[in-house]
Amino acid sequence: MANNKLAEDLVQMHAALKSKRRPFEAFWKEISEYMLPYPLKFEKGGDVTPQDIRPPNEIIESTAREALAIFSAGMLSGVSNPSSNWFKFQVATTGPEDNINEQPEVATWLFYIEDLIRSIMISRNYYGQQVAEYDYLGTIGHGTMLIDANLKDKQFIFRNIPPDSVCIAEDSSGFANVVFREIQMTGAQMIERFGEENLSKDLRNQIGGSNSAKTQMYGVVHAVIKKDAGYKNLMGKNQLTYAGYYFEDQTNHLIEEGGYNTMPYIVTRAFHRGDSAYSHSYGGMVLADCKMLNEMKRLQLKAQQVGIAPPLLAPQNKLLLNFTFEPWSINMYNKHDGIDAQDFMPLPISADPRMIDSGIAAYEAKIHAAFNVDLFLTMKQRTAGSKGTPTAQEVIALQQERAQILGPLIINLQQENFNRTHSRIYDLLGTMGMVPEPPSALNGRELELVYLSPLMMAQQGLNATTVMAAFTELTQTYGTIDPEVIDNFDLDKLARFTAKLKGIPNTGFRTAQEVEALRVQRAQQQQEQMQQMQQQQVAAALPDAYAKTTKRPEDGSMAQTMMKQGG
Repeated sequence: MANNKLAEDLVQMHAALKSKRRPFEAFWKEISEYMLPYPLKFEKGGDVTPQDIRPPNEIIESTAREALAIFSAGMLSGVSNPSSNWFKFQVATTGPEDNINEQPEVATWLFYIEDLIRSIMISRNYYGQQVAEYDYLGTIGHGTMLIDANLKDKQFIFRNIPPDSVCIAEDSSGFANVVFREIQMTGAQMIERFGEENLSKDLRNQIGGSNSAKTQMYGVVHAVIKKDAGYKNLMGKNQLTYAGYYFEDQTNHLIEEGGYNTMPYIVTRAFHRGDSAYSHSYGGMVLADCKMLNEMKRLQLKAQQVGIAPPLLAPQNKLLLNFTFEPWSINMYNKHDGIDAQDFMPLPISADPRMIDSGIAAYEAKIHAAFNVDLFLTMKQRTAGSKGTPTAQEVIALQQERAQILGPLIINLQQENFNRTHSRIYDLLGTMGMVPEPPSALNGRELELVYLSPLMMAQQGLNATTVMAAFTELTQTYGTIDPEVIDNFDLDKLARFTAKLKGIPNTGFRTAQEVEALRVQRAQQQQEQMQQMQQQQVAAALPDAYAKTTKRPEDGSMAQTMMKQGG
């Protein structure tokens, strides 16, 4: 009975979340029809129809889809490139004197964790799912990624969830702490995943009716709810941070109860709205432009058809009918004094197709600008424009410009996506016993992520460039007046700070003790070299000095030894 009450509460909560999502649905569906490979479908159930997998027939242009493809590919290569080490772990330091990240055993352990997570992401197709995430961020404004694992086989699962399957709520800090996901499964999959005995009687009867029923689709909802004070009636029986439930939305039947240490659904918003759990997007900004462009291309196509197969004028000795401008059409006109071949003629249409071409180019440019196509294709456009291949410095400047424009989106990706993604993966690794024992120096210390992708490094590069420029200006301005001005700067700390901003990994730094030992050794070598030089100079001068006297060096004396060394 308690399970029935819990299921009823979950069904009511799901309905409430869907009602909050409903005002966005028509808008998102229209965006998806113009921009996504597959239109969104908010009413679940039933067989897949042709309308579910292709845009409506009235949409004949694909500029936004092409722009989105460039945007998503550019974001993957510029922000989370699988071929580069785009992130690293480090220990949160307590101050400038804290060099824990430079300790060899700490740096080695951190590098192992980084390498382990990278290999998991590549082998389990994280990046293929992340491209779809960028598609939804660019068009709808939010995306959801499921990160889970088969604990028995120690295999990770990464799966992008379309926005039409997800309802979310957030806590007072704006974190998505509630996710309801609608799942379509065949009857056979339902039995395999949950066990026939855990399904409702109604569903068991439907699935067991015939073999064909086992291939039909049935709906189930997965709810994950953080155990905050506002959801006391939904906290479940376990002590985990998040409660997890599978239930049948139509029958108020609870199928399975579980939980999670960390949120398995990573919800990312491109531009977080203050009055909603959802987000606005680049796609929403240019939907009207997409509609206008579609109509202009339709008009252009019709103009081309009319130019190739214009409507004709044909004489007749009857009542004049309505005119039509459709290609291949025939318009009859009244003529009483005989008909011959020259009376059949094309209908004169006065129009300048260049006006349509310029309008199309303008709307295409607006759509490209919204998805930052120009930024992602800067190198190609520069080369195509006969401006030559950019220099290394110009490439850095172009990356920094791109990072500035994409700054708000990149910040949200760091906070809502990447930080939580790595936290979730690390938690699952710990659950599966795949995290080696950390060094004792890490006891009580927190880990943090640093991002090293080209776009994120370009943002940090702006800081490094500012620091270096300020230092150069100060030393050149004041150093010429008083060279001792440079004593105000700790060059070792300044060099390490700028090197880290430039992306030098912790494993590339010597420890402070190693640097000190190296400098002591160098000073000793320099001192020994100076002593040798002084001895050689003295030895070279001794023969001349003794030549001016009648006394020779005594046998076995230092002077005799030095004279022999000097030749």
